[in-house]
Amino acid sequence: MLLFLISNHFATQRYEVDFLPLAAWVAIVTLGIYVSIASGFRRRALTALLAGVVLYSAVANLALGIGGPYFDFLKNRPQSYVRVARWFSPFRQTRPVTNPAIDVRLTAAFVPDWPGFREPLITIGHSHYAYFLYAERQLGMLRLVSQSEGSMMEYEMADPRARPLAIEMTYSPESRRVAVAVDGNEVLAHHVNMLIAAPAQVAVGENFSDFGLTARRFPGRVDLLKRTVSVERTSGENPVH
Repeated sequence: MLLFLISNHFATQRYEVDFLPLAAWVAIVTLGIYVSIASGFRRRALTALLAGVVLYSAVANLALGIGGPYFDFLKNRPQSYVRVARWFSPFRQTRPVTNPAIDVRLTAAFVPDWPGFREPLITIGHSHYAYFLYAERQLGMLRLVSQSEGSMMEYEMADPRARPLAIEMTYSPESRRVAVAVDGNEVLAHHVNMLIAAPAQVAVGENFSDFGLTARRFPGRVDLLKRTVSVERTSGENPVH
């Protein structure tokens, strides 16, 4: 039942009280039995393991409680969220930053699909203050959509069919501007006031941020040529490639 529920969006949190108390009780009893029959080094190791699991659970639940199920903390107090989130992110790739300088270059080869189908090209961030660049199929046309939380811009072009497109997307924190170029020509200039993302949240050909917006993965072929995420200048850190 647990494996079924975790495969559904938000279902785990809603039905957690149905299975979690019993599962926790069984886990505690089982571990208690092992500790009671163990001795010497084995007992100390099991005790340390139990203490580590309890500590990890407390920290994880604190982080989830602060963030909330709908990330209201991120939405209402973005700067505080970034500061607190960095405490729980020991690796640079997973530390969220505000308005990072981003430069992504790729080639995308599309495959035939039905009108209205949306394919992710670049997804930045998660939940609030995120950004999406995706392609939407039309009859004989291909629509590129640049979408942030508060605005959206579109560019229509002839269907490239099997011809790969060279796509470049850059975000400048100084001008708060997203620029999208196709085959070397700038086709979209989109003002995005705020982006919050970790380097690991700059995804190419994937969308794990808003499952209802596009498909999860680009069905054609995407070749990543460059992906650079530069953190805030005041942090003194180098770009992450």
